[in-house]
Amino acid sequence: MSILSAALAAVLALLLGHGTGALALLWWGPPAGDTPLAPWMFGAVWTVLYPCFGVGAATLWAHRGDGEAAPLALALGGCAALTVLLWMPVACAAQDPAVTALMDALAWGVVWIAAWGYRRVSRAASAWLLPLVLWMPVTFGLSLWAAL
Repeated sequence: MSILSAALAAVLALLLGHGTGALALLWWGPPAGDTPLAPWMFGAVWTVLYPCFGVGAATLWAHRGDGEAAPLALALGGCAALTVLLWMPVACAAQDPAVTALMDALAWGVVWIAAWGYRRVSRAASAWLLPLVLWMPVTFGLSLWAAL
């Protein structure tokens, strides 16, 4: 991967993380309920998580010719990225903490499956998903707290 493409991917990932934080602060943002975390924390966390996700995918992409597991892992990573990216519009549209908790549970499961697929191909790629794997139970717990 060239330095230019890596820099472009990093800038895009940082913008996605910052955008997620900005959306969390808007009045039409996802239903937060009464959670112990300040809304700005989500933007800060996602500013780290998106680049980690991107580096993990780039690491996996470098192994794409290493057998049959790599294309499957890339597809699983794409499903995880799509699920994570769709979470915000679905949660904003629903304005229901129960729907948000269900979306978090779905995203958590998809991210775990993607991490399993990544690990089958590259330990380094799966290590880059570890922050996301660790953050998903936090968001699920907060969503569940808000829903109950």
